[in-house]
Amino acid sequence: MLLKEKLSPIIIKIVSNNYNQSDISFLVHISKSLAESYLRTQRYYNKLYTQTNHPDELSNMAIDIIAPLFARDDYGCFYELQRFFHPLLKDIEAEESLALIHLRRIVVSKAKQELINVFKQDDPAGWRIYRNLQLAPKRNQNIGVFKDFDMLHYYYIPATPTGDVPSALRPELQEIPAIELEQQLVEFLKVSQKTPDVVEWVLKSLIENDEYRLFVSREKLFHSLKAVWGLQLVSINDYQYTTDRNVYQRQSLLNDPNGLMRNLSLHIQNVINITYVRKQKMSSKEAAKYVSVLEAYFNDLLSCGSPQKIPQYMNRCTDNGLFKDNWDLHKNRLEYMIRLGKKHLRDLWEQ
Repeated sequence: MLLKEKLSPIIIKIVSNNYNQSDISFLVHISKSLAESYLRTQRYYNKLYTQTNHPDELSNMAIDIIAPLFARDDYGCFYELQRFFHPLLKDIEAEESLALIHLRRIVVSKAKQELINVFKQDDPAGWRIYRNLQLAPKRNQNIGVFKDFDMLHYYYIPATPTGDVPSALRPELQEIPAIELEQQLVEFLKVSQKTPDVVEWVLKSLIENDEYRLFVSREKLFHSLKAVWGLQLVSINDYQYTTDRNVYQRQSLLNDPNGLMRNLSLHIQNVINITYVRKQKMSSKEAAKYVSVLEAYFNDLLSCGSPQKIPQYMNRCTDNGLFKDNWDLHKNRLEYMIRLGKKHLRDLWEQ
């Protein structure tokens, strides 16, 4: 393959600090393509959520990811690339195809590292939740971890006395739905806000339920904890990446009730879409009814401060037949969305 034949000598020249500008341009192009391919794959498997699907978004993100790899010292040496590839030069010289394999490895590694840094800077609260969740198995001996492909799962260790994981954890059943998981978290967090304790109680509660498997993915636990705390997120694999709105736009909303309601409505629609529609837990028609009910509730809240109970808004819905079959489920979801909506209003006011 032409790429493999060309890539190996270029890497050797760069590590030896005997390169020209065309060598660097070529390596930057290949590295950017590898980073963009990685991001696109993550998004395809719903492990990456970006603000838009515009091609330039992933392209720009890929450039930001590989930029640290091409940092130079005072002598013009690409020290990051030299540090990584120098011990591998003999392998690359002996087998040219290894050059692309090793380059992909360092690009993907750098992608994960850079996304963590962005997450820590842009969403420190979310990072603390993720970090506490990551350390939970080390801080609680009853929480076990196993990996299935690239997904980590938590389980209650006493539930598998034989140690047979995951076959003894009812893997043939479905995972606990997000709405039920979040409802449990709300109740457990009233007792303790220590993440290891809350995770243990959630996993232990699965034993008493015959419908669900006895383990939960760390990704779902993280999403649910974030949702319960009322924080909106954009997910990138195990890590998160968020972009904040302009502070001045938020402040101006407080003096514009109509603008405030529009902002809140868009927020609600976005959360419903991410939480339910994308995951095929709700149709677009149901989502529109949810938005209608929630807008009526928040209009009353903002205009007079005394909204009615949520069932009254559900009864007043022009097509309330959608709610009748699973009344309690829809009611719980709507009450959960109201909590998130109120949290969003408080955030706007505080910021």
